[in-house]
Amino acid sequence: FPSGHASTSFAGLSFMALFLAGQLRIYDGKAMALKLITCATPIILATVVSISRVIDYRHHWTDVTAGGALGLLITLITYPMYFPSVFSPLADQIYTTRIDEIRSKVLGNTEADPVCPPAAV
Repeated sequence: FPSGHASTSFAGLSFMALFLAGQLRIYDGKAMALKLITCATPIILATVVSISRVIDYRHHWTDVTAGGALGLLITLITYPMYFPSVFSPLADQIYTTRIDEIRSKVLGNTEADPVCPPAAV
């Protein structure tokens, strides 16, 4: 308890779903149905993995539910650390890492990093 397969699949695949939603800018009003199907596919795969654990009598449904909830919680905590909200106009850009921020403060480097734009607030 909880199911490791369910928690791992939901953590990884829900992060992938949010990543795809941000990269595809799912809420820009263009080809939304196709984008929604693309972003929902990882969640469907995670659900299939979780259901297979119950069907194969490897876990009780409560184990799988708790594992799935744990995986989703991990994704909801970690995704905003690296990317803005999928509703943001900057959803396809990664935040500058904290290491780069610390390095620039220590070295006194005020130049903007061309690869990673600064975090949008």
